[in-house]
Amino acid sequence: MVKVTSVEQALKGTLSKGRTAPKKASKTPSFYPADDAKFPLKRAAVAKTQTKLRASITPGTILILLAGHFKGKRVIFLKQLESGLLLVCGPYGVNGVPAKRVNQAYVIATSQKVDVAGVDCSKFDDKYFKKPAKDRSKKSEEDFFKGEAEKKELPASYVADNKALDAAIAPKVQAVPHLAGYLATKFTLRSGDQPHVPPHVEDQICLWDRERHRVRFDEVCHVQCRSKAEYRAVAQYSVDLGAFAWGSDVKLRLLVRYGLAERTLAFIRRWRTREAQRQSRGLELQDLSLIHI
Repeated sequence: MVKVTSVEQALKGTLSKGRTAPKKASKTPSFYPADDAKFPLKRAAVAKTQTKLRASITPGTILILLAGHFKGKRVIFLKQLESGLLLVCGPYGVNGVPAKRVNQAYVIATSQKVDVAGVDCSKFDDKYFKKPAKDRSKKSEEDFFKGEAEKKELPASYVADNKALDAAIAPKVQAVPHLAGYLATKFTLRSGDQPHVPPHVEDQICLWDRERHRVRFDEVCHVQCRSKAEYRAVAQYSVDLGAFAWGSDVKLRLLVRYGLAERTLAFIRRWRTREAQRQSRGLELQDLSLIHI
């Protein structure tokens, strides 16, 4: 025969053997919290890789800066730092650019190079250029009314390191004829210039040049013609004269440069006089033909 035991007896038996009773399932809460519970998002760890250096940039390459305080200056590339930034130098004695870091997205690599083998720039790293923490403590009323703050001086170690770097690069620059003058000359773009630049900065150059010439003001004179024949004659005259700025053959309007407006208006007066004479001669001939008839 099978012995039947109750649930309580079965539980007592399991507990007596050193086992724990099963926990009851937690009930679903009958309400939701008013505020969302904050919990940190799980993000996958991304391995830090150094920024790939462009093939056109090698130690000793002369670069053109496109942004910043020294925009347009030519500098010498020394090495790439761990952060991916480029360590460049003017040198300071030639064009006033000290050792600094720049992003390779804001430089143009030229074909000119300088031999920088043997130049010691191991002192310069990302920690070297790290700025000291700012004092964010609240200023007192006396400090607020003191006026202009004193001008901060550069650390003596920074000045000494730049002098040592200039002393190492200066003989290599002087060894190449006209290189010092090339580094001292500022790079500029004028209207119509089309320099050969790498494709990754071509758009930046175009946008920069368009921004310079985005708005252009020319003094012009408005001319309203009376007929299409007059419009065609005045337009051809203004084009030959070099005064034509804009025209609409539908509205019979012309814009001519202000400096040549008087000559254009004089031509219009002469043309209208000749046209009136032609029309009057045509009417006289028409009247004579009627008399003969």
